[in-house]
Amino acid sequence: MRIAGICRDAYGSVLFIDEAYSLNNGSSTSPDYSREALSTLITEMENHRSDLMVIMAGYPDEMENLMKGNPGIENRVPYVIEFPNYSREDLCSIFLHMAERKFTCSKELPATSKKYFDSISENTLNSKEFSNARFVRNLFERTWGKAAVRMQFKPNESLILLLEDFNNAVSGNEFNNLLTKKEYKIGFF
Repeated sequence: MRIAGICRDAYGSVLFIDEAYSLNNGSSTSPDYSREALSTLITEMENHRSDLMVIMAGYPDEMENLMKGNPGIENRVPYVIEFPNYSREDLCSIFLHMAERKFTCSKELPATSKKYFDSISENTLNSKEFSNARFVRNLFERTWGKAAVRMQFKPNESLILLLEDFNNAVSGNEFNNLLTKKEYKIGFF
């Protein structure tokens, strides 16, 4: 089986399973595959506990369901480490670090990006659907893409991330919809 082979390859090392909660989902094509994969993983974790470390990552609620769904795995996972979401300041810092590491940035970019990240609503930051650092990477890549399009007819010039590149990037729906929204009440006041 494929899981046993992957575990064998990790003997003497670490097996990192991202989105491990997916091991708890049966698929329509093979409903027993998930159960079999999880069973094999548990057997490998038990039989090779001295030469195999398994790290499983995933969203807290889904990981809790995985653990509750199979007591065998819950008993073999002695440590749970939860990482809090990044703050607005952290997200801005990550964005600027990515931008400044790869490109020259206009002097207005830090203040504008801080203002943008500060305007993300609390509901968004705490939402399960908010991808946090992945969101920042996507925004950085979008900003970089806008700058690349702007510079396409200037091949001899260095690419500089400008305020307009950032503003064009955040004007897209996926970035613009995250800003603080005003609540509108319907009815009589």
